[in-house]
Amino acid sequence: MRNASWIVLLSLVSASAVAQEKTLEPGLYEVVTKSGKEPANTARICLDAKDIVKSLSPEVDKNCKRDRSVVAGGKLDFATTCPDTTMTMTGSYTPTGYVINGKVVVKGNGDDDPMTIESHITAKRVAESCKAG
Repeated sequence: MRNASWIVLLSLVSASAVAQEKTLEPGLYEVVTKSGKEPANTARICLDAKDIVKSLSPEVDKNCKRDRSVVAGGKLDFATTCPDTTMTMTGSYTPTGYVINGKVVVKGNGDDDPMTIESHITAKRVAESCKAG
């Protein structure tokens, strides 16, 4: 279940990050998240003009450090370091969608090896109105 939380976080952070730069058109988006050997997870999210204008930004916990946060020229590049976790995301966007590859590394406890979760997220605008879906 912990893996699912990170997948959802990556998806929401990426949607928020893209919205931050006012690069997406408002509407209903279909988001497909694939992580490791798990089946793909498909969800629909609504981004309205109000969300985009609010300049949504990924939250960074007070114990974490934002190493990179770039949304420009159709490219995305994020890196965050926390005491027991690092997260990176790279990808591209257009006004009607985005593609992001994410990697989360959670340090092991004691002799445990770190756990790495890699995700591939795609989103496409499926309707101009959220009422359509």
